[in-house]
Amino acid sequence: MGGSVTIICSVEGPEQENVWWVRYSSSDSTTITIDGDKYSGVTLANASLTINKLAHTDRAQYECRASNPAGNYSSTNKATVEVCKLFIIL
Repeated sequence: MGGSVTIICSVEGPEQENVWWVRYSSSDSTTITIDGDKYSGVTLANASLTINKLAHTDRAQYECRASNPAGNYSSTNKATVEVCKLFIIL
């Protein structure tokens, strides 16, 4: 593994306050912490999430969320990340 993937999210609207991502695995949901290492990106200007150092444990659905004074909003579609092994047989 070890590669990276960027999931695009476009946030529009007045008075944006916050943008974040939620990861849904088969057993739970977790708010992603942008640490600049495993997860990067996600600003008010560019809400896209980059997942670095891909591993099998990154297999999940990811949802973009945003808030402003009127409330919280989430993307209507969830992006699914599949991490597969590549086998080369000679």
